[in-house]
Amino acid sequence: MLKEYYPKELTKAYVCNPTWSLHHNIIKRAGFEVAYLRYYDPVTKGLDILGFLEDLESIDDEQILLI
Repeated sequence: MLKEYYPKELTKAYVCNPTWSLHHNIIKRAGFEVAYLRYYDPVTKGLDILGFLEDLESIDDEQILLI
């Protein structure tokens, strides 16, 4: 639906890393490149909030973000 109706020429869809494996398949089949955001910190076994916020700041406006 996004590929057909979203008015922008998009090539990437951003997902948290890690994410469910089916997200990769859905995004690729829709014709988007999968791009990753830091989300999980294996040291603390929790949210990498600083990495996540830094990655969010680096994304261009009006992009697809799957959380």
